[in-house]
Amino acid sequence: NMDFLVKFFKENNIEYINKKFILAVSTGVDSAVLLDMFIKLKKEINIEIIVAHVNHQVRDESKVEEDYIKSYTKKNNIECFVERLEFSCNQTNFEAVAREKRYEFMFRLYDEVKADYLVLAHHGNDNVETMLMRILRGSSLSGYSGMQELTTVNDRNIIRPFLNISKDDICKYQRENNVEYYEDITNNQRDYTRNRIRMDIVPSLFNECSDLINKFNDFRKTIYAASLTINEIRDSFIKDNVEKEDSKIIISREEFKKLNEYLKQEVLFEILKEYKLSKVNINQFINIICSNKQNYQNWFKEKFMFILEYNKIIIQKVKIESKFSCIIVEDCGLYNIADKKLLCASEKIDKNDYKLDEIWYNSKSLPVIIRNRLDGDKIIINGKTKKIKDLFIDLKIPKIVRDELLLIVKDDIVLAVLGVIKSDNLKEIKNADIVIKLVEE
Repeated sequence: NMDFLVKFFKENNIEYINKKFILAVSTGVDSAVLLDMFIKLKKEINIEIIVAHVNHQVRDESKVEEDYIKSYTKKNNIECFVERLEFSCNQTNFEAVAREKRYEFMFRLYDEVKADYLVLAHHGNDNVETMLMRILRGSSLSGYSGMQELTTVNDRNIIRPFLNISKDDICKYQRENNVEYYEDITNNQRDYTRNRIRMDIVPSLFNECSDLINKFNDFRKTIYAASLTINEIRDSFIKDNVEKEDSKIIISREEFKKLNEYLKQEVLFEILKEYKLSKVNINQFINIICSNKQNYQNWFKEKFMFILEYNKIIIQKVKIESKFSCIIVEDCGLYNIADKKLLCASEKIDKNDYKLDEIWYNSKSLPVIIRNRLDGDKIIINGKTKKIKDLFIDLKIPKIVRDELLLIVKDDIVLAVLGVIKSDNLKEIKNADIVIKLVEE
């Protein structure tokens, strides 16, 4: 009745006077009772009601129900919007797809009419089913807590006034107030997990505990409050240890490894939430992060680059392609490389400050080759031959950078890694008359 709704609004600090409510009405008993209550409230208090009805067009009764809700709302001077959904005859995962399409329609309508609230008729029994389904399938902490009385999705307010009452309470109201409704026979088909839980499991729980709805609501509220506390810890970690750039997210690997296993999962789920990854995926990443790998790259499911660079975990949204460069320098001049970089070979002007990014060379010993590293490349440093791959590891040069670095090579002997290190071989160059170095375009 009217008192029930007003009490619900006040308990949840929901402003309701002069507000616009969209009611999702299927013509089943739950939403039929919800609409009846709101119509009675509207007669006493200034509120606006808009009905949203979805016709899934998969049952013969759907057209009758659509016609009924149209005439009923017209009789009560309420605006009604109907969305007809189209499904292919072999539609897999029908329930999930239908649910997504329903919300798309209701959110679109919410924005169009500038509503204040979307009202859904989910009740206590629905929430018991939801929580049991999520326990069986696996979920997040907030997921295990089921549905809440008031939630916000992209600045849209969703309210569920019936969460604290049972299906029996709704049916009792329907009988006492002669509310007309239509029975959906698909609710009794055992094809869907939710229906089996409703028909086979929930009655047994009620037999064990007649106060089941209140017990589950206490459990729900406890889990939800715990999830909010965990989220604060998670968000605090992200604020202190995660940097976000345009297409890149950088996480401190050292600090991440200090988190307990649960928080590691929660942090990665939050950072990667746009990709809707499974717990299996998240745990794969955690295993790699906590391994002894110093460097690692994976173009994950063509969605993002997952990169380890010593003490950094990097999520890169754009795939990094390493382009192999090989340029023959035969004379002084500018040579195009890649990404707006040029190689400049120019006449050496007498000076004594020998910079790291400059190679002093004798023009009579040209040509030289400028190229990316190849497997097996070695360089002589302080009298010792060292693999360039090992040198990069010692210098803690990230793999992304390594793949872009250029070597200067003469007769298969590496003279230098440009801008990084020079070989002992360069000391043997006499009468240097040119300078070779990278410049920006």
